[in-house]
Amino acid sequence: MLTLKYNDLVDSSTLTSKILSEHQREIKWLESKLERIKAFDAALTNYLQTNGEMNLDLYDKACVMFYRSDKTVPEIFEEIRKGG
Repeated sequence: MLTLKYNDLVDSSTLTSKILSEHQREIKWLESKLERIKAFDAALTNYLQTNGEMNLDLYDKACVMFYRSDKTVPEIFEEIRKGG
């Protein structure tokens, strides 16, 4: 039976260290994803403040670009500002 040990955290070749490192990678990935979602929310709010409204077709397009492309949030909203 394998056992996770506190003292193994200092040795990167141990199972304990590898498991904790994987957790840290996942945490960083999730934090990055959260920051991207927050940036999208802020950009959408800014767009609505500036323009007063956004039709659902443009919103859907922005969401598709957000979830299905590697464009940055500013790139997405620049494209939306240009009319999609």
